[in-house]
Amino acid sequence: MRNGDFNGDLRYWTGGSGISYDSSHNPSGPASGSGVLKITRAVSVGGRVVSTQCVPLPGPAVYHLSAWARTAGTGVGADQALVGWSLVPDDATGTCVGSITRNGEKFVAQGNTWREMQPLAIEVSPAEWSGRSSLAVHLIAQDSGIATGGTPTVVGYFDGIRLSVAGAGGDSIFADGFEP
Repeated sequence: MRNGDFNGDLRYWTGGSGISYDSSHNPSGPASGSGVLKITRAVSVGGRVVSTQCVPLPGPAVYHLSAWARTAGTGVGADQALVGWSLVPDDATGTCVGSITRNGEKFVAQGNTWREMQPLAIEVSPAEWSGRSSLAVHLIAQDSGIATGGTPTVVGYFDGIRLSVAGAGGDSIFADGFEP
């Protein structure tokens, strides 16, 4: 992942209104100059807001996707944080625009306690990899779906987003050989 610790800004992440950088939280990343991606926006009951990064894949492999997240609220009325992915096997532009052949989501957290998502294995076979394959990683804040009157506002915080090749150390996809 590029900028998965949100070091100073939200470079490489898209999502439109309601997506912002928040330096008051930092469960992963360096002690200073790092923050989190915050999602907060009015939605319909059960609605969701998504921020996405498109990651070009270097080859067929088993990739591990992990993250930290929390939401607002407590109990059954708390929003939910999820992480999703979509495989675009022939991404000519490197923007994850194209036919999606597989996708998935994993629940990370509900409530105001930071939780770490254990790595989710995503296998990209040699038959699926085209040399132009990409993975869209989605950070999803979803309203609890419990109507309480008025327009609900969904809130989610995300940090420490990692995509690594299984068996390789660290976030090896963008490693350049100069890591300590």
